[in-house]
Amino acid sequence: MTAEERLVIFDCAGNRLIGVLHLPDNPSPVGILVIGRWSNDRLSVHFSRAATARGIAVFRFDFRGRGDCEGPLVAVEETGEDLRSAVGAFLEQAPAVSKIVIFGISEAAAASLMFASGDSRITGLILVNPWIRMEQAVAKEHIKQNLSRVLDPKFWDRIRKSEAGFLGAARSFLVLTRSWIAASTSRPEPSLKDKLMDALGVFPGPLQIVLSGGDPATAIFQEAAKHRLDRLKREGRLTVMTEPDANHVFSRSDWRAHLIEWSLDWTKRIATGAPVLPPAGPSPNSSP
Repeated sequence: MTAEERLVIFDCAGNRLIGVLHLPDNPSPVGILVIGRWSNDRLSVHFSRAATARGIAVFRFDFRGRGDCEGPLVAVEETGEDLRSAVGAFLEQAPAVSKIVIFGISEAAAASLMFASGDSRITGLILVNPWIRMEQAVAKEHIKQNLSRVLDPKFWDRIRKSEAGFLGAARSFLVLTRSWIAASTSRPEPSLKDKLMDALGVFPGPLQIVLSGGDPATAIFQEAAKHRLDRLKREGRLTVMTEPDANHVFSRSDWRAHLIEWSLDWTKRIATGAPVLPPAGPSPNSSP
């Protein structure tokens, strides 16, 4: 299937934002808005081209202050206007698209979740390693994970062969320890976690959450959102997929391939009205 890739410049609160439209010949009525034109291993580019090969239009863009986009660097809680502008630009440039699934990693996942419940054009969300800004808990989880490996010879062998070596590993551990201590003595946790939990309870559509087993922050999110996620599963609106060893941004090609396959299969089911069930995949930790 042939596809057009077109640079799109659009306005957000008087600032020029830049997006890229990936448009197949006969696109599905459900398109995907990808937050971030670039990411590790150009994940957004691989994702977008795989989507158009399946007949799904994609619009990828950056928030204000990121990449080549104008404006101040906005916090995740302040990105609603960016998303609203991007949705408008997407639908204007791809008139065959009437509904949108938002795909976001980390803070972009958090931003899309907070935005989606207020926009009826959003039919679904793909949230990859949602970020809830709990520095103390994340630092503690990193420390616990590292300490659990101290008797594993392979762990030490990986450090020895790494570019940073033992000295770099020691420095990283010291930074994590300082972060844990600093967070425990600083002001109370910001309210982003509470906003995200509220948003999970309000968004009416289906969600797919993809988690990296190799990222300690995912355990923090799962613990914080457990009751919300259990309810969404009972309602049949949530699919959770886990790549056991993947890092936060799915940097390895096989991890990236699984993430793309799961996300596009799920989006095709949304577009056809099929039941939202976990796609067939190699992950042993998939759950409906």
